[in-house]
Amino acid sequence: MYGSKITSRDTNLKIPETQWCQGVRIFARDKHYICERALKKAILHRKNALFYKTPNGARVGDLFMSFIHTAELAGINTFDYLCALQLHAEKVNEDPAKWMPWNYQQTLQHIPTEAADHA
Repeated sequence: MYGSKITSRDTNLKIPETQWCQGVRIFARDKHYICERALKKAILHRKNALFYKTPNGARVGDLFMSFIHTAELAGINTFDYLCALQLHAEKVNEDPAKWMPWNYQQTLQHIPTEAADHA
């Protein structure tokens, strides 16, 4: 059984419709969706950036947009992630690599609680 017809000036080819072709089509569709979502965020941020009062404010906005989008792609709760960064700001400055969205929860598990520190 043959699938879609590919035409060009020189040839007329028919490609068999296999599971591989179907997989490629689904993969391309899903990748397209991911790219559209990323572009949508960037365009929305660019529109909102018109209202920053200073270049430093725009830099901070860019930083937070990056944090939020990366956390969403990692599948974690963005609010909890940003709160953890604020609560442990000193530790984040010491070793930022341990506080990436995909591994910050493991880092939190290794931090002793304040109750244990006072005992």
